[in-house]
Amino acid sequence: MKHTRMLPVALLLAVVVAAPVISQSEEWSVGVSLNGLSEDEGIDAAQLGFNVGYKFLNILLADWTAVAIPPGLVESWTGQSFTADDMKVTWIPGYQRPGFMNFFDIGLAFNIGPIVATGQAGLNLLYIYKQEELEGYDGSFGANLRAGVGARFDWWSVILNGTVAFADIESAFQTLGALASDVDRVAADARDTLRSGLLVSLGFNLYL
Repeated sequence: MKHTRMLPVALLLAVVVAAPVISQSEEWSVGVSLNGLSEDEGIDAAQLGFNVGYKFLNILLADWTAVAIPPGLVESWTGQSFTADDMKVTWIPGYQRPGFMNFFDIGLAFNIGPIVATGQAGLNLLYIYKQEELEGYDGSFGANLRAGVGARFDWWSVILNGTVAFADIESAFQTLGALASDVDRVAADARDTLRSGLLVSLGFNLYL
């Protein structure tokens, strides 16, 4: 009998606890950010970015971010390594043109008091100035991982984001798989890849 009475109480407690998560809560945000690579000497100044975000079900976050990219960084991101038959590695430079990197991410966003924390994954697409003139450039999607932490004050917030962009989805899976490798050199190379491609941004957001 006691168990029969406890069941409705347990269900009620479960609903009360889960209500803030499963309730429909929608919110739009717009913002600007200053971006720069953590280990790129070719970037002399922070690059301006713009983003639009949509938060729903209280914890799910989807957003689009566009960042202006200087020619030097476009060249780095579109270049590639070529390994000859004698195992000599040659770096083939990419395109020396400005562009826009577009990030399309979805993930989780948590609010703990004034603290905001996010974790997202998604796709990126690099648009190069007059890319229709470039032979061999297909403008295919890459992949990216993003994590952020900051503080929110009612209708505005300041968030520090770290984004690692990969030129293609295959290289993203290869790098993440190498992190768990038992071979120390392989895991270290994967960590170096993540650090060298880390795009750090300081964003200012307004909530609608």
